[in-house]
Amino acid sequence: MSTVLGVVLLSRNGARASFHQDPSSYAPGQTDSTPLGVATSHTLGTSLRSTYLTPTSPSFISDITPSNALADTKQIKILAKAGGEGPAVFDSAIALLQGLFPPTEKNMMKLANGTLVRAPLGGYQYVPIETVEPGNDRMLESWTDCPEFKKHVSSVRSSSAFADKSTEAQPFLRELHDFVFGRPATLDNIVRPSPCLALLLNLSSFYPSHLLIFYVVDLVERTSPSTFHIGSLSD
Repeated sequence: MSTVLGVVLLSRNGARASFHQDPSSYAPGQTDSTPLGVATSHTLGTSLRSTYLTPTSPSFISDITPSNALADTKQIKILAKAGGEGPAVFDSAIALLQGLFPPTEKNMMKLANGTLVRAPLGGYQYVPIETVEPGNDRMLESWTDCPEFKKHVSSVRSSSAFADKSTEAQPFLRELHDFVFGRPATLDNIVRPSPCLALLLNLSSFYPSHLLIFYVVDLVERTSPSTFHIGSLSD
């Protein structure tokens, strides 16, 4: 018998469209999920269903409604952060739930006149999602509107260490310029905020139209400094 009493799952959103944050304030722009993003989230939901909701699994959650029955929404609590990436996060949560609790013919009812009515989309299971607004609860985005975070970002970026590393990185950044689609090729954008240069390069591994990946990998190996670490922005 499984000894798993419950599961707390923290999942990142699936791949999204271009997303811009101001390098200084981290103020977000608009973004949306992509077909790849929701497809991978759905696959994750299917995997979680197999792991935690299947009675024969060693990790089956004790006393939870099994995968062959309708979801019991009293046993489930879904939170989705609603900050700058809200649409992509919310879409990913829906896609994950579609994999975790897929449509089923059991999601139907019989009316008084004997008519059988099944939920749309083949018996879609509607599992509630609660959005977490930064203005009400910062548990999923604790850095938003945080004076100390803004002070720390300003301190790091105005430091002599940051200036020195920016100078060191110039050969790499100059060659990178033509591959980042108009984004400033600066050290400010190398890792954070979005769409950071690291993210744009990473996109090339699954969006082949974005970059000439083999050239860029060679470029990184030839020109990148040994490290870009200057200070943590998550102290």
